[in-house]
Amino acid sequence: MPSERVVRAMLGVSVATIAAVTVGAGYGSLGRPGVALGLACAWLLARPLREADVASRVEGALDRLECVAVVSARSVFVAGLCALLTREAWVHLLGAAGVVFAFGLLALALVRDRARMRFLERVYANDHPSLRVERDADVRGWELLPPVVSGVITDAVIAHATAASATYRTSDGPRPLARVASSLPRMMARLERRTRLAGALACGLACAASLVVVVPPSARATAAPRAFSCVIAPACRDAVPYFEDRLESLPGVTRATLLTHARDPNVAEGHGVILLAADPKADTTRANALALARSIPCREPLELTVEEARDRRFDVRAELVLEPGADRAATLRDAEARVRALFQPASRTVESEPVRLGVEEKTFGYRVRHALRHVTGVQAVRLTIDGRDADVPLAPRDFPTLGSLALSVAK
Repeated sequence: MPSERVVRAMLGVSVATIAAVTVGAGYGSLGRPGVALGLACAWLLARPLREADVASRVEGALDRLECVAVVSARSVFVAGLCALLTREAWVHLLGAAGVVFAFGLLALALVRDRARMRFLERVYANDHPSLRVERDADVRGWELLPPVVSGVITDAVIAHATAASATYRTSDGPRPLARVASSLPRMMARLERRTRLAGALACGLACAASLVVVVPPSARATAAPRAFSCVIAPACRDAVPYFEDRLESLPGVTRATLLTHARDPNVAEGHGVILLAADPKADTTRANALALARSIPCREPLELTVEEARDRRFDVRAELVLEPGADRAATLRDAEARVRALFQPASRTVESEPVRLGVEEKTFGYRVRHALRHVTGVQAVRLTIDGRDADVPLAPRDFPTLGSLALSVAK
């Protein structure tokens, strides 16, 4: 975790950059009266930095630097954008410096988040030589430990573990280090959201930088509207997660997705099918979903239609082979939670997202087995789905639903 001095230095440089850029933009546009306007804008842009600093410091999360860096990059980017809209060359240089600094903050946050994601994947998969995830029920003072990721409700800890049979009840047991969630998907969700935000800001930085690098200064005033008309949104066929988020926010919709030719060859090129699992009592759901989907901003719009999804029922049976010293009750509880998470309508977890519509490269049986194998304490899995031990493929228009679930431990 970076020291408090590093975070404070980054905040100081960010605030100074925002003040210099906004005051320069105000003076270059309006003269001396613009200085007061620039200071007011600097104060408004610096407020989110202070709020992020206070919130992350109180929580004590280990990703405090990344939280503050993303917020700082957003404010610095807005300030640099204001400077690039003026006509003074020296103000453009200030704006370019702000854009470069914002890009550096984003790069720092993305690199550190990527390293943290790889670290968590190793720890949760029991691939780390000295760390493992343990429940916090038997850890005294666990609430005083810092969380690994901010904004996540924790119910476990990462601890040093040098012996496979060591527990918190023994003197040679593992030493707790930080708080985490018992589920890897819950930890990843926060990091993935921050990564998407940083990626969107990076696209905005690229468009803003084109004003300085690509457009000549003499033509910048007339070309500015055209430069900012560049579309940074993805093509509609590639924006499936965004369509799902928006459509599932509609009242009465429990599950939704967008099918394109890439996911279902039966869908013609340039067309899209909105699959809905909705409350039958909501008569206007289909019309509202179609209107909302057509209003979603994306490139290369599709000709959309709405269809009802098919529910595919699965009966899951699994016999677990436990590792030596594993807690039988805790392992069964975690395994059941993992499997049921695959069927949650609004889930955005690592395991459940690919199976919600049966992505062709992985079968449903593979995903269930993958989820169970990553439960702490599970050594091997003997899986049966619908009475067969073969992997079961999902059709593109099928939504998986859980019929029955039976988990047992091999003797």
